[in-house]
Amino acid sequence: MPDSSCELLTDNGVARLEKRRRQLELTKAEFRLRVDEVLAARGLHHSRRATRMRLDRVFLPRMRRPISELTRIVLASALEWRLDQLEAALRGK
Repeated sequence: MPDSSCELLTDNGVARLEKRRRQLELTKAEFRLRVDEVLAARGLHHSRRATRMRLDRVFLPRMRRPISELTRIVLASALEWRLDQLEAALRGK
């Protein structure tokens, strides 16, 4: 059984992330800036390209990869969710 902290997201899970981003009225660029801010707050300074690649691995079907616990934390924070809220959204609850 795969490690749940590093599982591949479903299309439905990604759609729920996108829905939350739109509910917050964030453009993709604004969302990327939020992700950069969260990473910087955690002491991780990524280039724009590195941040974009991290997000592409979540949102683009052809590039989708399993996401790490850190990526989950960053996504939850950028979407103004607690980690358990993010997990529930990814599971469809």
